[in-house]
Amino acid sequence: MGQTTSLIAHRGASADAKENTLEAFNLAFEQGADGIEGDFLLTRDRKIIAFHDLNTKRLLGKDLATKSLALDEIRQFSPYYIPELHETLDILPQGKQIFIELKCGRQVEQELIETFRSSQILLDQVTVISFRLPTLIRLRKLCPEIKILWIRHFRLSKGRISPDLKETRAVIEKHKFNGISSNATHINKEFINEFKDLEINCWTVDSAERYHELEQLGCHSISTNCPGFIRKGLKELKNELRF
Repeated sequence: MGQTTSLIAHRGASADAKENTLEAFNLAFEQGADGIEGDFLLTRDRKIIAFHDLNTKRLLGKDLATKSLALDEIRQFSPYYIPELHETLDILPQGKQIFIELKCGRQVEQELIETFRSSQILLDQVTVISFRLPTLIRLRKLCPEIKILWIRHFRLSKGRISPDLKETRAVIEKHKFNGISSNATHINKEFINEFKDLEINCWTVDSAERYHELEQLGCHSISTNCPGFIRKGLKELKNELRF
């Protein structure tokens, strides 16, 4: 397709380190990732933290709403260090990318923009993604220059892909988003053609063979839990294809 596909570490190198931690993010770069993807949401005191779940049960063993806790409270009973967004941006190497998945709809946009302004990163290193359409619409109005991808989870229903691809593209164009972030399951030539001229990110691919297929189809970025494994597998696969 004549383009370079970016290898993005899903929640960092989460196959080898605790997800959404500085350790996982740093390890991702050590393993050759072009960028990291992390999940971010607001605490009660409006700190943006790297944390996936709206409830703390799976990750911290306590059945509490994450948004009901202040940063100091969540760190007090967490067995590992939960970083804020600004700490994650601080470790982002020059020329590397960060995909920020916004998990909350509590009007996080202003805090997000202020965090960018106080950091040393360039906005072209940042892509914001979310399932939450109202959040992305507000962010687009506040920050026209930021790259935004709308997350959609596509399924096969009665032989048709749902949500509808054309309707999804129409929403993206209406709100001037940059593209789509999709599960990799149903990405094929038809899918790529529907979103041509837009940015296409897909997740979560832990097979070098499938990664290579999506790369050849034309995905701009592909997320994986194991960037080191994928890098090694791609090298071996491409060496085999030469013979």
